[in-house]
Amino acid sequence: MRLILAATLAFGCGEVVKLDETATCGDSEVNASEECDTGGESTGCNDDCTRALCGDGKVNAMAGEDCDDGDADDTNACNNSCESYETQSSGTTFTSTGAEGAFSPVGNTVLTSGVHHYTTITIPAGVTITVNGTGWLDLRATGAVVIDGKIDLSGGAGGDGGLPACSNAGGGGGGGSTGTRIAGLIGTNSAPGLVCATSGAGGSGAAGQPGRPATSQCAPPGGSFGGGAGGGLCNGGGGGGGYAGGGGGTGYTSGWEGGTGAATFGFRPGLGGVGGSPAPYTNNTPGGGGYATGAYAGRDGVYTNAMCPNVPGTPGGGGAIGAQAEADLAVQNTFFTGSGGGGGGGVCACGYGSGAGGGGGGALRIASPASITIGASGAVLANGGNGGIGGATNGATGGGGGSGGVVYLASPSLTVSLGAMVSAVGGVGGASFPSDCGKGGDGGLGRIRLSAGATCTLSGSFTPALANGCTPTSTAEKVFVATYPN
Repeated sequence: MRLILAATLAFGCGEVVKLDETATCGDSEVNASEECDTGGESTGCNDDCTRALCGDGKVNAMAGEDCDDGDADDTNACNNSCESYETQSSGTTFTSTGAEGAFSPVGNTVLTSGVHHYTTITIPAGVTITVNGTGWLDLRATGAVVIDGKIDLSGGAGGDGGLPACSNAGGGGGGGSTGTRIAGLIGTNSAPGLVCATSGAGGSGAAGQPGRPATSQCAPPGGSFGGGAGGGLCNGGGGGGGYAGGGGGTGYTSGWEGGTGAATFGFRPGLGGVGGSPAPYTNNTPGGGGYATGAYAGRDGVYTNAMCPNVPGTPGGGGAIGAQAEADLAVQNTFFTGSGGGGGGGVCACGYGSGAGGGGGGALRIASPASITIGASGAVLANGGNGGIGGATNGATGGGGGSGGVVYLASPSLTVSLGAMVSAVGGVGGASFPSDCGKGGDGGLGRIRLSAGATCTLSGSFTPALANGCTPTSTAEKVFVATYPN
């Protein structure tokens, strides 16, 4: 006979604590080892029966948290109110406290990802500003913003296929990072050791899936929100990360499929390429593009078997911003980075590896209640990274390009001078070897959102293009324009 010890203790305020050796978190009874128990997650209780507290490192959605990194840094991607950067950056009002003073760099500068509160911002000609971490940058000023240099949150290019992979599965290029301009490494296969390809970092959303390896060595990883790795010997390429990553290309035959691209909010991912059977494998498929519609969609990899000698893989697909971002041209709730392209599938012969996917463009906002002026030599960029190219072996394939990100400019006085550039275009898919074998899919178009007042001059170049100058408009595949402060 089993003895069960149980007791009930009553405390003040009507709280009852039960001492029971059979206690289970989630039974709606507070036991001695529990701080609370509401039968599941609630506004005051985590699902592990500890008190809900912002900063405890446990995300509790019922308590209004959409992140909880457990640290005291109020400027990173999760602030001290447990709001993610997407939540912090929603809406249309972006006020600076001026706490960081004037920002006037004299040389190239890498800023920390997150919100920056300046008084004025002056970027001289010849100076480039980039960002680290997640590829998000929110620049706020109390006074004037003048950009004669460059603010560049473009994705890094995918690494090219590298040194021959004969006895193992090295040689695939590394994925490009999202929003940070960090390119993937060229593939390598350092004998006698083995150096496996790496995934692209930066960005947000979800990770891509790894390609299936032909051996136990070097499964090409999916993008850690960036571009997927290229395949080495026979391996499928890694899927792109982000919100709608491109699929990786397949290795030469069935069982060596490419990794699926990342997908969020219930939309379909970029499908990994699939190897066919039997020989000559003319039904192999390339990596699919990330999901969106029209110019926002990532393009499928292009594979021409008849023109591709040897035992080829197939190219990776391009990344996309995703359907939710496409439906929010005003960028009210989707201040998201772009998505990475998929890596190319590896050639199944002793030879060079395949190219990796490019990283997606970053998310950049610049806001001032005074003025924003982009001079003739100025540029504000959130372009997708290009896919890596296949190495110099017949059948080595290219990676997909990363999608464009988002650029958001808000001021009652907005001037973009003739010669200036504002761009969030997708990256170009990498070429296979030889080039008539095909290529990686191009990354999809990103977004530009302007909020301008009575003083508005838009003479520079925009990609996506302007629909009708400073006139408020919301047209797909064009710049979204609203009247400041909206």
